[in-house]
Amino acid sequence: MEHRSRLSLYRATVVLVALLLLVGMLTGAADRTGCSWGLPLVLLLAVIAEGWPLRLPRYGPVSLVDPLCYASAVLYGPLATVVTAMVGGLSRFRRERARRRPSGEFVAYSLAQTSLGYGLGACLYAEYATAPLSSARSLLALAAAVLATFLVQASLVAVHQWMDQDRIGRWSSRINWSRLRLSFQAMAPLGVLLAETIQSSPLAVVLLLGPMVVTYLSILRYTETLREARDVIECLAEAVEKREPHTLGHAERVSRCAARIARQMGIDEKAVSRVETAGRLHDLGKISVDDSILQKRGALEEADLEKIRRHPEVGAQVAARLSLSREEAEYIRYHHEWFNGGGYPHGLKGDAIPLGARILAVAEAFDTLVTAQAYREPVAEETAMRTLSAAVGSQFDPVVVEALSLTLRRRAAGAGRP
Repeated sequence: MEHRSRLSLYRATVVLVALLLLVGMLTGAADRTGCSWGLPLVLLLAVIAEGWPLRLPRYGPVSLVDPLCYASAVLYGPLATVVTAMVGGLSRFRRERARRRPSGEFVAYSLAQTSLGYGLGACLYAEYATAPLSSARSLLALAAAVLATFLVQASLVAVHQWMDQDRIGRWSSRINWSRLRLSFQAMAPLGVLLAETIQSSPLAVVLLLGPMVVTYLSILRYTETLREARDVIECLAEAVEKREPHTLGHAERVSRCAARIARQMGIDEKAVSRVETAGRLHDLGKISVDDSILQKRGALEEADLEKIRRHPEVGAQVAARLSLSREEAEYIRYHHEWFNGGGYPHGLKGDAIPLGARILAVAEAFDTLVTAQAYREPVAEETAMRTLSAAVGSQFDPVVVEALSLTLRRRAAGAGRP
C-alpha cells in the first residue's frame, strides 16, 4: 500500500509540474508565429502518426510524433509543441484503449512527462535560437532542445520504473541511450525538414509527404519481415519442446523469469528484451538431437550427453542468422556455462560469461526444479532456492541468484509474478 501511495504521489507531482509549466507558457512570452495553416496540419499529422507507430530493431517502439514536436518547436514555440505532444499522446491512448485500459492517473502522468520533456526543450530553443534556422546558434539551440527533451523524459521514466518495480541498478542503466542517437540522427533532422517545408509552401509539403510515406511503408515491411522470421524461429523452438512432453511451456516460463531477474538487476529495457527473446529460444539447438535421446528415461550415456552438450552452439548458430537475434545468440550459446568455468560448450568463467547467459542459467535451473520432470517430481520454490544458493559461486552468479530471490519475495508480497 505504501508502495502504491508513493508512486501515486510521484505521478501527481509530475502532473502538477507540467501544469505549472503550461500556465507559465500561457502567461509568458508570445509564441513564434509560423505559417497559419501549418499548425493544424502538424496536429492532424500527429493524430495520424500515432495510429501508425514503427517498432524498430534495437530501438523498440518509435513514435513519429517526435519530428512533429520538433517542427512545432521551430515554427510555433513551446505552447504549440506541448499541444502537439498531448494530441499525439491522447491519440495513442485512444488507439490502445481496445487492447488495454490504463488508469486515468497513468494517462495523466504519461501526458505530463511527455509534455514536460518537449515543453522544456522547446523553451530552450525559443530562448536561444535566432533566425535563420540554418544559423549555428539555432542549430546549437536545437541540439540542446533535443538533449533536454531526452534527458527530462528518460529521467522521469527511469524514476517511475524504479518506484514502480523497485529495481536495483544505476540510474543510467535504466535509460535507453540509443534513443538519443535516434533523435539526433533522424527525428530532429526530419522535424527541421518538415518545418522548412511548411515555411516554403503547401505544395512543398505535399511533395515531401509522398516520399515520406513510401519510406515509412518500406521500413514497416522490413520490420514485419524480421518479426515474421523471428516468429518462425520461435515456432521451431516450440516444436522442439513438443518432442519432450515434460518441457511444454518451459521456454516461455524461462523467458518470463529471466526478464523479471534482469529488471530486478536494473538492466535497461533493450537488454531485458534481448534476454527475454533468448529465453524463448534457449533450447532451439535441441532440434539437432534425436527423439530417442530427448525422450530417454534414466541416465544418459556419454555419447548421448555429448550430443546434448552441442545444443547451445547449434541454437546460437540458427539464431545468429536472424539480424534481430544476433545479440541474443551469445546468451543462447553460453547459458550452460558455469560461474567457476566448469560448464560447456567453452568453459567460460565468471564475468567472461555474458550477463544474459548467466541470467538464463539461473532462470532455467529454477524452472527445471519447480516443474515436474520425467525422472522426478517438482520441488517447492523454497527448496529450489536452497538448491540454487548451494551452487552460488560454482554453477551460478551470486548476484543473479540474489535478484531471483528478491523477485520471489516481491511476488510473495503481492508485487507481481516472476
